[in-house]
Amino acid sequence: MMAETLQELGEHIASKLGSAVTGFHVAFGELTVEAEAAEIIRVLEFMRDDAE
Repeated sequence: MMAETLQELGEHIASKLGSAVTGFHVAFGELTVEAEAAEIIRVLEFMRDDAE
């Protein structure tokens, strides 16, 4: 169940940020989001501020 929720969260982040997110995966109960280096602040701010 948790892996599905994390998968959905990764899909949400990727869909909202487009090419800034280069990939994501869930392993060992953790979500890893990969992002373009130049976009990392934008990605982190989105993850901090997004209400969904």
